This record gives sequence, C-alpha cells and structure tokens, in this order.
Amino acid sequence: MLDHEAVWAWKRPYLAAAAAGAFEGEAAPQLHAWADHHPTARAYARFRGAVARHGRDWRRWPGRMGRGQLAPGDVDAEEERLHLFCQWAMDRQLGELAGRVEARGQLLALDLAVGSNPAGFDVWQEQDLFVHGASVGAPPDFLFSLGQDWGFPPMHPWRSRESGHRHLRDCLRHHLAHARLLRLDHVMGLHRLFWVRPGGGGCYVRYPTEELFALTCLEAWRRGATLVGENLGTVPMEVHEALARHGVLGTWVQQAFWWGLLHGGFQAAPEASVASFSTHDMPTFAGFWSGADIEDRRDLGLLDERAAAAEHEGRDGLRRAALGYLGTTPQASMAEAFAASVGELADGAAELAVVNAEDLWFEPRPQNVPGTLHERPNWRRVAALPLEDWDEAPATAEALARLARRSLPPGPA
Repeated sequence: MLDHEAVWAWKRPYLAAAAAGAFEGEAAPQLHAWADHHPTARAYARFRGAVARHGRDWRRWPGRMGRGQLAPGDVDAEEERLHLFCQWAMDRQLGELAGRVEARGQLLALDLAVGSNPAGFDVWQEQDLFVHGASVGAPPDFLFSLGQDWGFPPMHPWRSRESGHRHLRDCLRHHLAHARLLRLDHVMGLHRLFWVRPGGGGCYVRYPTEELFALTCLEAWRRGATLVGENLGTVPMEVHEALARHGVLGTWVQQAFWWGLLHGGFQAAPEASVASFSTHDMPTFAGFWSGADIEDRRDLGLLDERAAAAEHEGRDGLRRAALGYLGTTPQASMAEAFAASVGELADGAAELAVVNAEDLWFEPRPQNVPGTLHERPNWRRVAALPLEDWDEAPATAEALARLARRSLPPGPA
C-alpha cells in the first residue's frame, strides 16, 4: 500500500530545492508571468501556505481566515512559493505531454470530478457557493443497499446561476487547456444530485440542466475537445437523452450489461459511447469472475451469509451466460474469458474501447470501494507490476492484438 504522507515527505525537499532555483534563476520571469495569468493558482498557493501554519482543515481556522480572508502574515511564505512552483511545473508538463501525444495522433484525456474536498481550497474560497451541512451521495441500490455518502458538499444551484456558473466554467477551462477528451464524472449532476442529510436519508435536488450543458459544450467546442459523460448507476432516461442531444459520449460498462443476458435485456454498446469492462468503482475482471467482490461486500456487512450464497449462485449463472454470448466453451478459463471480453469491446460499435491495465495481470482487488473510507484502503494500492513490465503481463499481447484490429485501417495485415 502506498503511504502518501511518506512519499510527500521524500519528495518535498527536492521540490523545495527546485522551487528555490526557479524563483531565483532564469525561469523566474516565466514563472511570475504565468502566475499573473493564473490568479487562482496564486490563491491556492496562499491557501496551502496557511494550511502549513494553521492546519489542514480551514473550518477550524480562527476568525477571518476561516471565512476565506488571508493576510500576508497568515501564511508560510516558503510553503506558498513551493505550491505556486508545483502548479506552474505541472501545467508546463501537462502542456508538453499534450503536445507529444497530439503529434502521435493521440489525445490527452482528463477527468472532471463531481465534487471537492470539504476541507480543501475550492470550498474555502467559494464558501457561499457550497451547501454546508449536506453532502452528495446516492440512494440505496442493488450494489450498495445502504446508499452512499461521498462526503463532499453540493453546490447551490441558484447561487451558481447567479454567478453565471463561473466555478464550473473555470474548472472546465482549466482542464481543457490541455485535454482533448474530458470525462465528466457523475454527469447526472448536471440534472440533479442526491443530497444526503447528516445522520442518513436525503433527496434529489435539481439543477439548471440546459444552462450547465450549454456552458459545458461551449467550452469543449472552443477547445475542439470531446466530452464523455459517466452515466452509470441509477440514472433517469432524460440524462441519456440529453447526452445524445448535445453530442456527448455516454459510458457503457460490459460487466453491468452482462446481467441482461440472464433476463433477456442485454444491450450492446451504442456508437456514441466509451466501452469498458468495468470502472474504478467496480470489481476488476478477476475480482468479478472469481466472485471476490461478493466476499468483500459480505466482509463489509452489506451481505449476510444467505445473501452472499445467493449472489454466488447468480454469478455462476452469469458466467455461463457470458461465456455463451462471447462464443467460448463452457470450460473456458478466466484468461480465455478475458480475451473474449476484450474482443467484444474491440469489435463493438462504441466510439472508444478502454481496457483496465490491471486486468492484464488479473488483479483481483479494486482500486476503490464506493461508500467506504477507513474500511478499505482506497486509492493506495500500487500496481502489482511496474510500468516497464506491463508488456510482460499474461494477457497483454493478446489484448493489444485484439484492440489493434479496431485501431488499424482496413486492408492487408
């Protein structure tokens, strides 16, 4: 498991030395000019300077500082300079990366998260925009019977409108400065969000959908970027219709639609979509195929023994149905089933096909278990293989060969 604190402690002195060199060397004019054109980066750096002095949670800061007002003496100047340098360096590196991949005919893809850390910079700087005392989540469903509380505050829809949706616009422009493909996490948030009350329960709150879609599509059009909406889970039909109407790609997850094989409701990936076997919030291929996700939910107390046994029985039937649909033998191994799964993604109608790198070596554990915080070490498990060895993973060669069929123009091999 990755120890983020230890990694930061190791990196910090090197970054501090690089920051000192940048501010005092030949790059200083470029850095200051960049900062003048990115006032939010300056504000963020000041915020981090205050964090170094007063603690990570601004909600515990005294007086005006907790209300979003900082004076020069409130911040650690060295920390402020460090974080301004890091933002400048990261922006330059993203720009260089975007240029390299574009020269190869590829796209840099980024992700616009659905929310912000309640103790973080966005909520501190835009306190009137966020609703304090509520959080965003999801109602109970098949996978999460207790519902989900994601722990970050929702934006107030009418206060956002009063500002011309400035915060969303700024976030979009920041991402689209380099990305030519942008995934909109929980795109249903442009329609409605489930607000969770302290202690449980909640309700859906609607947002000005057409205004938000118009702004999002306009910013993408200005940059020549493609938008992908994550429209998974409990999503009303109006969301899918809006994506189609505005030319935004949807998301199709093979694992979810396989359940339709058992009930006569299977739907192949549509053209205007990005297809994958799973997402970071779902079991990996090996975890799903082995039923490890069922055991994990039992360990979390979301399933009792009887329910877990019933789910294992249902999973057995689903595996048989999937193997029949994929055209393999009933005795096919997990590796053979995965190869057939990638083949379906590659040969399907979806605009883009995505394969999780960890599936190449049959990682059984997910990176994230939604609705958990301390129960599971989310976003901390390092890859089992270093990047340099991914080509040696058991399923890499066949998976890439199948995907290459999709990428190459028709003609002689």
